[in-house]
Amino acid sequence: MKICIPNQIDASEFNDGELMITALLYMIANKYDYKSWYNINGGDFRKIVYPASASTPRVFGPRTARLREIIDFAVLDPNNICMRFSTLKPTRQGVGKLGTPKVGPTMYELKDMRSIKIWCYLLGQWHGKNELITETDNLIEYTDSKRSVNNLEYNNFLVG
Repeated sequence: MKICIPNQIDASEFNDGELMITALLYMIANKYDYKSWYNINGGDFRKIVYPASASTPRVFGPRTARLREIIDFAVLDPNNICMRFSTLKPTRQGVGKLGTPKVGPTMYELKDMRSIKIWCYLLGQWHGKNELITETDNLIEYTDSKRSVNNLEYNNFLVG
């Protein structure tokens, strides 16, 4: 199964899980914009990026060092991980929603059967009836106003 990743990324440096999360973020950023933060459930992130045998993997651990070179992460709590591309340079090849420039694609073929099954599920969610992305301001529920992406960015807690 082939996935589309940004053409500014060398696929040979990443494993299937890292490329799947990159392809998912690429689909979202291409449709909306490259500067916004996008929230993903922490458990879903771990299932996509890490192999099934990984024991309690951390977003800021050594396994994601290469991924953090192209994606900024903010871990708000164990269930909420925000991410956005940090190094991609959109071009004028095409224009997405709100007139934002797009990044060109390149194809990568997934090799691992588990990755292929996960990608099929993600495509089903993306093209299905339930929206994968909503445009409300209430994506993440908090009891403390200090736990926000802007506050984490301001306090230099971001890695990337």
